[in-house]
Amino acid sequence: MNKEEGARPKFYADAMLGKLARWLRTLGYDAAYSRRISDRELVEEAVRQGRVILTRDTLLVKRRAAVGRSFFVESGDINEQLRQVDKRFELDASRALTRCLRCNTVLRKIERDLIRGGVPAYVYETQKEFSKCPSCGRIYWAGTHREGMIKTLSDIFSGRGGGMDKAAAGYVMVFVTTANAQDAERIGEKAVTERLAACCNIVPIMKSIYVWKGKLCKEPECLCIFKTRRSHFERLKKRIKELHGYEVPEVIAVPIEAGLEEYLEWIDESLAGR
Repeated sequence: MNKEEGARPKFYADAMLGKLARWLRTLGYDAAYSRRISDRELVEEAVRQGRVILTRDTLLVKRRAAVGRSFFVESGDINEQLRQVDKRFELDASRALTRCLRCNTVLRKIERDLIRGGVPAYVYETQKEFSKCPSCGRIYWAGTHREGMIKTLSDIFSGRGGGMDKAAAGYVMVFVTTANAQDAERIGEKAVTERLAACCNIVPIMKSIYVWKGKLCKEPECLCIFKTRRSHFERLKKRIKELHGYEVPEVIAVPIEAGLEEYLEWIDESLAGR
């Protein structure tokens, strides 16, 4: 399992390490992962493909075929997991953001004209470079999420601490009120199709009481609740302001302290590309 000079290890993460597998893919490492594979099948595939097994399962590492080709990840915290793997395998970010986060395939650059109509018009107008996954067809482009990922990885490997804290790589809910359901749906659809938010829940009618320019107002409004990454917030806020009819729209972000891992994984996948 010693890393040869110039070689990059290939990994197979067990069912408990999906988030770690995605971050290794973000770094450009070949990191296989499946929730629907038994320990026996995982070990067999890892041996056949020459992969290092990453696991939190104490029984899996004791399997005869896994001895000498597995690495036990002690922590349940993704920051510490990355640091542990980095300490053992000396990870580098020279090929960061070159793999599909969904299916692990190496991305290919694609001519901008070839994806016209394949991405939201706003994205096509504001982005110059695109990549496409040859396996699943998902299209990737640079954005604030990319900057956030680079900052997160830089913090981890520079030893500054911080790592994937809420400021760098957390998730947020963003609350936005609108005058009617039509505006709410229009803004929500734009935010989701432009990959600024993974989803938008719309609460149809509520009453808002507030003071505006010295006058007490009691108005019916709709509430949009967006789920996104903190790294996307500034761009989402700017886009909402462009689309909104209010002079000063309500745009408030609240951190998501915890959540179902599969749902948070889905947010990552939804924002990564199309």
